Amino acid sequence: LRPGDEEAWADAGYLGVESREGAVGAEWHVAARQSQVTDETRAAERLKASVRSRVEHAFHVVKDRFGIRKTRYRGPAKNDNMLASALAVAGLIISESGPRQQGPPEVLSAASMAEANARAARRAAERERKKAEGAAAKGRRRAAAAPA
Repeated sequence: LRPGDEEAWADAGYLGVESREGAVGAEWHVAARQSQVTDETRAAERLKASVRSRVEHAFHVVKDRFGIRKTRYRGPAKNDNMLASALAVAGLIISESGPRQQGPPEVLSAASMAEANARAARRAAERERKKAEGAAAKGRRRAAAAPA
């Protein structure tokens, strides 16, 4: 975390970071572990993941397009130069795909979070309705197939 950063976005590996030394002064947005995600929190976790994916896309370009998965010892200066130039070109490649939203997303506002949670609740209700319909249809088929 750099001095002056107000927000930090992290994956589930950073759970409990708020209590660590040096982590004060910033608002942490840490993803929940997959086993802890409920239908109520699914929308918020999806929004956190969308922010992290924008950052990690540059590393995908560097690793997959340029093949820089490991650095061999060529000296710290050569490795630094290689990675700096690869990240610069990755930025150019990404910028060609169009403008991206910068900074923390506004979708994390209270109104949009409520809307996203309502959508998630509707999807969960729809899944339950389809599940109940399937069970009822299965029961009707069994009743029709049963010997009289």
